[in-house]
Amino acid sequence: MWEFFALAGTVYERTTEEEWEVSGIFDEACRDLVKVSIQAGVEPAVFATKLSRCSTPINTKSIVH
Repeated sequence: MWEFFALAGTVYERTTEEEWEVSGIFDEACRDLVKVSIQAGVEPAVFATKLSRCSTPINTKSIVH
């Protein structure tokens, strides 16, 4: 899933997004990644560090839900 986030920067550069479909996909993937990380016992600091290294403009509001 980290590789998927690595693609986000170039996807956003090549997309003219009017209805937020692309953002929605990455937001959903982010929520899923949070769930997987919790289940795998990944420490929050490790998760945050990896997330900050992604080139993805992630909607952090989606993480809270």
